Amino acid sequence: MLQILLALFLLAPAPDAPVYPDKLNVMVYQDAGGAMHDVQTPGDLQIRRSHTLSNMLKVMGHLPDRSNLPPLDVETVETVDEGSYVRKKILFTTEPGDRLPAYLCIPKNISGKVPGILCLHQTTAIGKAETVGIGATINRNYGQELAQRGYVTLAPDYPGFGDYKIDVYAQGYASATAKGIGNHMRCVDLLESLPEVDPDKIGAIGHSLGGHNTLFVGAFDDRIKVMVTSCGFTRFAKYYNGDLTGWSHKGYMPRIADAYEKNPDKMPFDFPEILAAIAPRAVFINAPVHDDNFEVSGVLDCVTAAKPAYALFNKSDNLFVICFDCAHDFPPEARKLAYDFIDKQLAFPRPQSPHDVRVGYAFHAFEHLGGFGHQGEVAAACGATITYGSGLGVHAYSGLPVPDKLAQDVAAELQYNQKLKAAGIKTCLGYLCATSIIGLGTFDKNWPPEFRAKFSTPPAQWLQQGRDGQTLKSWYGGDYNPACMNNPDWRTYQREMIKLQLESGHDGIFFDNPTVHTDGCYCEHCMAKFAAFCERENIPVPDTAAEAMRNLAVEQKTAARARFMRFRSTIAADFFSEMRAYARILDRNALLTANNSLNHPSVFFSQSRGLGYTIYEMSRVEDFVVVEDMSTQPRVTGNGDSIEYGPMYAMTRAISHGRPLVAVTIAEADYHTPPNLVRLAMAEAAAHDASYMLWSTWPENQRQRMIDAVRPQADWLRSHATLFETTTPRRDAAVFLPFRRWTKTDKCAVSDIATQLTRRNVQYAVFCEDDFSLKELTKAPVLVVEEQSVLNGRENEILDEYVAGGGKVIFAGNDGWLRKIGRSLVIKNAPHVRGVVGDAENATSVLLYNLNIRRISSFEDAVTPAEHLKLEIKIPWKQVASVTLSTADQNSAGAPLPFSLTGDTLSIEIPALHISALLLIKAT
Repeated sequence: MLQILLALFLLAPAPDAPVYPDKLNVMVYQDAGGAMHDVQTPGDLQIRRSHTLSNMLKVMGHLPDRSNLPPLDVETVETVDEGSYVRKKILFTTEPGDRLPAYLCIPKNISGKVPGILCLHQTTAIGKAETVGIGATINRNYGQELAQRGYVTLAPDYPGFGDYKIDVYAQGYASATAKGIGNHMRCVDLLESLPEVDPDKIGAIGHSLGGHNTLFVGAFDDRIKVMVTSCGFTRFAKYYNGDLTGWSHKGYMPRIADAYEKNPDKMPFDFPEILAAIAPRAVFINAPVHDDNFEVSGVLDCVTAAKPAYALFNKSDNLFVICFDCAHDFPPEARKLAYDFIDKQLAFPRPQSPHDVRVGYAFHAFEHLGGFGHQGEVAAACGATITYGSGLGVHAYSGLPVPDKLAQDVAAELQYNQKLKAAGIKTCLGYLCATSIIGLGTFDKNWPPEFRAKFSTPPAQWLQQGRDGQTLKSWYGGDYNPACMNNPDWRTYQREMIKLQLESGHDGIFFDNPTVHTDGCYCEHCMAKFAAFCERENIPVPDTAAEAMRNLAVEQKTAARARFMRFRSTIAADFFSEMRAYARILDRNALLTANNSLNHPSVFFSQSRGLGYTIYEMSRVEDFVVVEDMSTQPRVTGNGDSIEYGPMYAMTRAISHGRPLVAVTIAEADYHTPPNLVRLAMAEAAAHDASYMLWSTWPENQRQRMIDAVRPQADWLRSHATLFETTTPRRDAAVFLPFRRWTKTDKCAVSDIATQLTRRNVQYAVFCEDDFSLKELTKAPVLVVEEQSVLNGRENEILDEYVAGGGKVIFAGNDGWLRKIGRSLVIKNAPHVRGVVGDAENATSVLLYNLNIRRISSFEDAVTPAEHLKLEIKIPWKQVASVTLSTADQNSAGAPLPFSLTGDTLSIEIPALHISALLLIKAT
């Protein structure tokens, strides 16, 4: 094997290897005669690589002799079943007289050979144990997480750590680094020897000490195809301003002090050269902005210098760096990206996501309410595909039971979710509360010592705090206590709860109550985040101490108040980002969403002001957006007024960053919705490119009746899922929603605009300031703006271009504005019927629904059909082949209808519309 021969050749340094004065210039090499040349071929780079490795050995000393290696002689000391994998504590021989302790994690149910990953620990007394999840430190358990993702992982101790108390200098080594490299190469030998491991797919990962040891062994061992180094290096000149004391003690390379005077200029190698020596093999670098060990600009210097070496092989993407806004850490977001990088580089494919959230196909259902729980089979019978179960959510906010009971509950929930999958449910989400602790006094009473060790403070210190430093009472009252989403221990706790929910068979997490107290939270963690927010926003802050930031937060100046409100709106999103990344670490396909409680259209702005979160921010990190509305169930009231959610669908979509939209709309805070109103809500959602969520928690005597009513509507919508997916919504007008105005006012003027357009069946789309562009404006002939004053300078310039190109601008503050907008759909004789038009290549569809359904009680309603509807629809063709009408109300598969065509307007009469129907117009 070439890589082993290379290692044999490099047992000791070559004294004649030239030292390059400019170590940032890795694209030159010196020939045997001393002449300098530009690196132009991979062969040229190999010469420079051989010099780099020799110069590393000048500092590190010789590597272990690999010419006559003894058998590995693996001994298993302990075996622990970790659910999805088995963890073994092992000893094996690295060289004569030396036995290396390590943890070996082997996934269960391996099919064929899988990649193996060498996992190297940071500077920590417990050594290897930390990487497999033993110990209190968070964000270092990559050996455990990669095993959960299906990799075989091997985590050894570094000399002097964990169970490996060895004096490398008594064995004749010049550095612990050299012994570490030798040991880690033997780890690769061991991984190659395992029947579960594909020897051609070996990787390495490490943080801090493990981060640079990953690069060191990767430089010498070509068998390692991908490396992840977190907080592992910087240019020597930028390491503590060039003071290399930290590199020169006995844990590393003493010669840095003895032979090179701790002087970067005298060092024979540097990290740009190491990266270039590894090229073109893949390296992922986590380099936090605030790493006080390895200065980030020095990392970027190294990457910039090494990039040409990768470009030589056409592999520039194989050198990847990410710089998160954190200190010396390996946060979940970075680990998630790192693991995906490893997946790609080792061609370790995962199955495509089984979670289908397409409109029409997906049908969501809550399956718990008060005394009604575990109603997933009822939801499945209704045609639901995605359920939201409490799972272990009650334990999460009221405190865990004793370990034996918790294990029983996890097993029972796993069995239950498996039963739902057999019944037809595709995706099971588990409930967690993002902020609530119930029963603070008993919350942690059943925690075992190893669980308690994960936290640095007790739960009483996890709560949101007022300006006076006192904990805040929950807005729910009772025994609720609001935890702070920025508190690191609360985040650790929530990660543990995510792990439990996923282990119990859930496919993701639904977070409830992701809110900040109406008074705001002023704990030290929120104030630190507030300071970071100000820095990102380029807001000068002379003093970032917690008390100074509290003073800044409570300033009453308009700009200051808006600044703190905007910061508060990011807290939930920041929390979600970490939780989603962690869930995706454990399950690549895990979904995460939250309850966005827009309980009435009037709170579209005010909930952001009062409860400190916005759909605009949270949708950035949610997989889809769930909205719960406690009042706006579509229907007609006793006095004949219509209530509908269509305008809110349009507005919510505008601030949801393209995420799929799901809504549960109920009436009068009653989670039980009668059958025909359920069918109406399902149709209204689909018409507005959204999915409906059912609350399938009915008394037993109502279940079959509800199933019989709801299932046909679900099947009918599913039969048209492809049509919903491929049609483009018609636009008679576009509406501008300047969402930034939520910091100025409770009232959203666009809500009234959207309501009036919807009632008149104008086909429209709403967009926010992010999408204010000429490209967006020209999708509609008319733009509606509440008033000129809401536009900024850039937007006015774009508006001028739009008008110059033929666009029309209407300000809704002017009288008669609504009559100035043309309509491509006119519905006569039916004031309560709504229609939404979509265009495909050779067809136009109109999804119709009738709001004229009155709610009588939780399970009773009354439908008043719309009769003799007359429709006029503008179509984009000169000839029409057919018009058909499909509805679930009468099990119609698509009855043909007579029509007339005058110019571009098609006229048609529909005898009766009960709840909903799909009109399909096909071109000749």
